[in-house]
Amino acid sequence: MTSKEQKISNKDQVTTPIQDGIIKDLSLLAFRTMVTLNGGAFLVLLTYLGNVDISHAPFELSVPKVKSALFFFLAGISATLIGIAVAYTSAQATNSGRSVFRYNFVIFISVMTGPAIFSAIFFVRGVFLAITAIQVP
Repeated sequence: MTSKEQKISNKDQVTTPIQDGIIKDLSLLAFRTMVTLNGGAFLVLLTYLGNVDISHAPFELSVPKVKSALFFFLAGISATLIGIAVAYTSAQATNSGRSVFRYNFVIFISVMTGPAIFSAIFFVRGVFLAITAIQVP
């Protein structure tokens, strides 16, 4: 490859290798955090439901809200897994030189951060529903 061809190919590159590494590390951290938060909240809510004795409890438990909270936690885990799958396929395509996001960094960031943001929204909604499911008469 001549120096002129190398300059042209360097111009086509959207990010530098250092930026790619930072983006990869941050996205991996976000995905791990979202899986941990949503999975932990799901397990905590199931554990709580398994240990509570409704007949002697000094509060009322709204089962539809608990079911909705569990659904949102599972949706958060699913969104994270979708994000991981998209990141993996994008990395494989980039390694082979067929990256769809090569020229459009805004689309790249949107596709990579979208699932993590949705997962965080699902987590917050699930926590809100779990909290409001317990009503003290």
